[in-house]
Amino acid sequence: MYNNLSSSVYSSVSNFDIDKCAGTAGGRNSKVADTVYHAIVHDVVVVFYSSPTGLTAHPGELSKLLFFCALCTLALPQRTARERWAVWLTLGVVFVGVFLTESRTILVSVIAMVFIYLMLELFGGRWQRKHFAVLGMTVVLGAASLPWLISRFAADPTGGARGHTYSVAGQVLADHFWGGVGPNSYVAVVGLIDQLTKTGVPVHNMFLLTAGELGVPGAALLWTPVLLVLGWAVYHTVRTRGRDRAARILVSAVPGVFLIALTGWGLLQGPYFAIFLLVLGYFGARIGAPGQAEEDAHVNR
Repeated sequence: MYNNLSSSVYSSVSNFDIDKCAGTAGGRNSKVADTVYHAIVHDVVVVFYSSPTGLTAHPGELSKLLFFCALCTLALPQRTARERWAVWLTLGVVFVGVFLTESRTILVSVIAMVFIYLMLELFGGRWQRKHFAVLGMTVVLGAASLPWLISRFAADPTGGARGHTYSVAGQVLADHFWGGVGPNSYVAVVGLIDQLTKTGVPVHNMFLLTAGELGVPGAALLWTPVLLVLGWAVYHTVRTRGRDRAARILVSAVPGVFLIALTGWGLLQGPYFAIFLLVLGYFGARIGAPGQAEEDAHVNR
């Protein structure tokens, strides 16, 4: 939905007018202006120039793709030593990528997904020695990431200008509750009343962003199928006591998916949103499919 936003952030510092932002803030001039300016400078200088982006426009988008790679890797068979090594090496490469992108959200999401997956394996009586390798790599990822994690929280403990963008989104929803401002129009329309949004920074929340563009009814129509698939995965995992492999792998990703959705907007960009729906649809279609239990037995033997 936002193919042009990432590139527009590159010019944020030069286009940003602190005085206009202070005037827009109405009474909280210097504090809001300083917070917003600090957020932009931090994102542009630190994030863009210290973290790899791969073939994406932002390290955060690369890290989201790595999250989906980790999710799909958990579904790979591990019947032989060669297959197990392939899974471990793939996860290792994904973890290195997550470490290098320095995305706090994705780091927590990936670690949470792997630990939930391992807990479901343990409680379902499927724990094997091979799971210690995955657990060990996850612990190493968390330990190795502590220095930059502490550094980023010290430099930006509140997540930059998120509070400001939420306030602006609340105003947009109040004014355009039913129809929104139009698809792909949040920055163009809201940028007329907010200086930060004008630089290409929308609200850092996928649900609020889609509601601002499509209206609350439109956002509900967009997200209801996604929530139904995730809910079906949770229900089926509980009902089958974790015997459905596709369901429990998707359940492992639920906290990470919500964390990504509630803390950013990048996943709504064209290719990333399509990949998200593709992965969700693949696992969703396999939930309850005939032979899942037998497949799970073969994969984990």
